[in-house]
Amino acid sequence: MDAQKTLQRHTALKKRASLFSVCTALMLAILKLAVGISINSLAIIAMAIDSILDIIMSAVNFVGIRYAARPADPGHPFGHGKFETLAALFQGLIILGIGIFIAYEGISRLGSGEAPVMDGLHLGLAVMAFSVVASFILSRYLLRVASTTDSLALRTDSLHYATDVWTNGGVMVALGIMLIAPLGWIDPVISIIIALYIIKEALPLLLKVFHELTESALPQEQIAAITEIVGSDPSIIDMHDLRTRRSGSNKIMDMHITVCRHYTLEQAHDIAHSMEERLQRSFAGASVVIHVDPCVVAHCKTTLPGTCPLESAREIET
Repeated sequence: MDAQKTLQRHTALKKRASLFSVCTALMLAILKLAVGISINSLAIIAMAIDSILDIIMSAVNFVGIRYAARPADPGHPFGHGKFETLAALFQGLIILGIGIFIAYEGISRLGSGEAPVMDGLHLGLAVMAFSVVASFILSRYLLRVASTTDSLALRTDSLHYATDVWTNGGVMVALGIMLIAPLGWIDPVISIIIALYIIKEALPLLLKVFHELTESALPQEQIAAITEIVGSDPSIIDMHDLRTRRSGSNKIMDMHITVCRHYTLEQAHDIAHSMEERLQRSFAGASVVIHVDPCVVAHCKTTLPGTCPLESAREIET
């Protein structure tokens, strides 16, 4: 029950964060697009396009999280967590596309010599400064929710807004330089640098999504935590054949445990069920399947008092 309440709370947090992200992106997109067009700044227009795509991505995030929160059904026995992974994939591809587009436009404008309107640079500078602050606050908020809920989609969204801090900051610096020295080529050069940074950030994200879609195992630190939790139960002789994978925020794990062959079927079942509950408490949204194997020691000494290290645990359960 506690695990279910935690999962519901995490889902509510993710939905709230996604909605907040959409509203913030909409506000920034309108501001940057209006100012970018009015002063003919490619860098600001590129940032406006980025914000418009933020709206689309955050909306996809919201839909993905809602679908991912649906309970398992006969058609999806392991739940719908992959919808969240697909949302992260979509975002990663969009981020990469933004980088390529801005780089292309920057190179084109650098060749044509087109420059922004110098009289409107103060307004552009103010808008970009506001965007830096808003993007930073939103990025930290999304990262905090992503860490709490272990959401890849929100972590991707957070990274996108973190890159916005640098890209908006870069545009702000470019506008500041042009206020001092009216060098029109600075605008497309800064745009190209921003594009390269965006592309560099997008590639590791897409690699992480690729690993999840190809059923890669959970990170080593989480596998170590699973091993430690299972090993702390004195009724379990060992754990083997551990298999793990992710499905969105859900962690799926199945394993074999070995218990004393003198346990009754009910005792063995209770040990496995208790361990499943412990793992689900430790990993929110975990789906755990445990197969019980009997100890295969040929000459078991458990009939001799004091010779089996599991004897005390067995006596307690009986």
